[in-house]
Amino acid sequence: MNLNLPTDGLLNQKWSKTGPVIMNEEKDKIVKLRFPKEETKALYQKTIDELFESAQKTDEREFVIANLYFNGLMQLSDDYDIRKELDKTLGDFFSLLGNPDLFQADGLLIKVFIFLYCHILEFYLFYIFIYGLLDVCCGESFDLNVFEKKTPDYQVIIRKIKNIIENGNPDYIKAKDITDVCKPLFSDKMTNWRKINMILSRSKEAKSEVGKIISSFYNNELRNAFSHNHYTVSNKGVMLIELHQVLSIPELLEQITNCFTFYQYLTVKSEQVIKTLCDNPNNKFTGKYGSLELETVKEENGKCHFRVHGSSIGKTL
Repeated sequence: MNLNLPTDGLLNQKWSKTGPVIMNEEKDKIVKLRFPKEETKALYQKTIDELFESAQKTDEREFVIANLYFNGLMQLSDDYDIRKELDKTLGDFFSLLGNPDLFQADGLLIKVFIFLYCHILEFYLFYIFIYGLLDVCCGESFDLNVFEKKTPDYQVIIRKIKNIIENGNPDYIKAKDITDVCKPLFSDKMTNWRKINMILSRSKEAKSEVGKIISSFYNNELRNAFSHNHYTVSNKGVMLIELHQVLSIPELLEQITNCFTFYQYLTVKSEQVIKTLCDNPNNKFTGKYGSLELETVKEENGKCHFRVHGSSIGKTL
């Protein structure tokens, strides 16, 4: 089945009236609304459109499954829908931007933006969805646990440590052996930066620019400093204490605005996939890894949910 997804007019459907705000560096107040550069917005739309189109053409079944997961439709309850919670948080904060009186405190506005920026970039399903679509483009199946499989096996490490402790070697040899065994706990830890590096590598295989785009607005030093309260805000910008580095307000807001824009278009594009599914009573998708039959059940309020072979796997939209 061909979903025939539209590509025009999707951006700015959610937050267009409350887009990122530019601050006056001297007075630290809201001066005007400003959206990303047109060429940046066009690049993001083109890249995401191409990613979706390539994944859909390669394996439509896996493409649909990825979008169902990203939209929380493989959960049995709203209680587990973290994507919905993130979008609600973003929407709630953006709705407050229409009231300048709430942001008169020194540096408050930029702190709110950094908070939302970090909220998006700490969202693990964001990375799983992107990497999953790239996997599908490369002929692989969508795997919700793709990053977990690349983390150290803690139980194996614990068993090795116990064996070292119980053997008869001198303590200094035991200490060295334990250090060697524990190296994967540090070198192989699945950090966000490592996920982005994996996305960069997979993007090259899939011939996509999505990895370069995400790495261009991901600032690991800012995220880390903000998460650990190791920064200060002034008229000069945001000081990252550990690095003795100052990020200017314009430089910072460009990264944050680009992050918001990319995430917004990604989610709206994915929601369009779900809307297309809802408009069809029966959907059947085939691919390398089998087939997927979805029955759309519409409710009186106009919302819908999906059933697979008569068994409910999703919640109400």
